[in-house]
Amino acid sequence: MGGFAMEWKADRAVGSDNPITLLQFADANTALLLRAHTTTTWLPDLVEAALVRQQLRKVCFNPNRQKLLASFTMAGEAKSLADLQQMGKARGEEWCSLKDAALQFGHRIRRDPKVERSEWAASELSQQQRQYAADSAYFAFLLLQDVEALPELASREYVAPEGVFKVLPGWAEQGVQRRNDGLYCTLCKKEAQHYKTMQVHVDSKLHRKKAGLEVLKSEPPTPAAASVVPRELEEEGIMGGARAGELHCGLCSSGPFNAPEAAWNHIVGAQHQKQKKAAVTQKLTLTPKLYKAGVLLEEGSAKFTCGFCGVGLQDTLTGVQFFIEPFWFPSEVSPPPQSS
Repeated sequence: MGGFAMEWKADRAVGSDNPITLLQFADANTALLLRAHTTTTWLPDLVEAALVRQQLRKVCFNPNRQKLLASFTMAGEAKSLADLQQMGKARGEEWCSLKDAALQFGHRIRRDPKVERSEWAASELSQQQRQYAADSAYFAFLLLQDVEALPELASREYVAPEGVFKVLPGWAEQGVQRRNDGLYCTLCKKEAQHYKTMQVHVDSKLHRKKAGLEVLKSEPPTPAAASVVPRELEEEGIMGGARAGELHCGLCSSGPFNAPEAAWNHIVGAQHQKQKKAAVTQKLTLTPKLYKAGVLLEEGSAKFTCGFCGVGLQDTLTGVQFFIEPFWFPSEVSPPPQSS
């Protein structure tokens, strides 16, 4: 018994079916990466025997059996592939990826989507690619015992739990698919990390035209609605924009975002998380330019304040500068008196 996985260049174009270029085998101590990018459909006899042998159990996650059969010339189809995803479903678990399954049992795997979609037929694999490939087979082997220890469901219909990658009714007919790293619209080539973000896209004029649907009529946002920013978004550095309905990120100077869902999609990104971490250690300083614009900072305070209207501003220097940038006061206007 051993862990097993496969890698190939992502099938992005319509009708593309790129062959497998890497086979991975692993046990508790060793991971073997077998490259097949130059061998076309040929496999060594020992590898072919391992794949078709019924007595050798190969543990994997959601294997593409058809691609394996189409990529190589073998005496028969691969046998004894123990699919952890299907085993989980039989036990009431819905795992979208190997990372999800590992996390449930306390194992943290680094799975970078960029590495997953990288060039697996390159003349030399990078260190990140080799680690990604080895982890795919090793953690499949490691998780088998944990998955088999879960009690199987009795005869009852399986209902998948709600999640951020769920596909809402009617989306499949419009080309929306759920993938390991999120949701993907095949019509518009659009990715989303949350179903609410995909909902914004599905309702958009561009998508509905491509799907042959009637364009939804929407009313422009009112100024009152634009001024309300959910507290959880404010805590992440999101603020209202100059126009009605717009949101901006004060940490990254990004935007505009036309919906809270789009702002959340930005918040979970690497750029925002990096800026958020840096902002924690940033010392607040009231510069002359900020003071002239009406910004106050009381001694010992962890937040800027607008001296004209008393509103609390962003608690980072980058954020408050972004907020007041379009509204710099002319030099002849006197700044508000600083509170004693």
